[in-house]
Amino acid sequence: METPNIPQSIALQIKFFGATNSKAARVKVSCQRLGANKSFSYDYSARGAYEQIEAALVEKGIVPSCVLDMGKHYILVIPWAFYEQVNEFMGKWVG
Repeated sequence: METPNIPQSIALQIKFFGATNSKAARVKVSCQRLGANKSFSYDYSARGAYEQIEAALVEKGIVPSCVLDMGKHYILVIPWAFYEQVNEFMGKWVG
């Protein structure tokens, strides 16, 4: 399923992947607009996948404007003003 294109915003798709025989549980964050993906180890002390990522974003000074529950994944909507910080969070070069 494609992430919606929301004008003047950055949409981060957050998806939980359960543990397998070879990998621990993880949370994948992807952004179509930036063409970036990043995986994090799932923190069982967090209330859920999107809360974990939201906390990491707020720690970097990025304030999401809303969260959309899409059933099997979440979408965090972030204002365009945080473009450079989101690029850095996702590990993309800003230039």
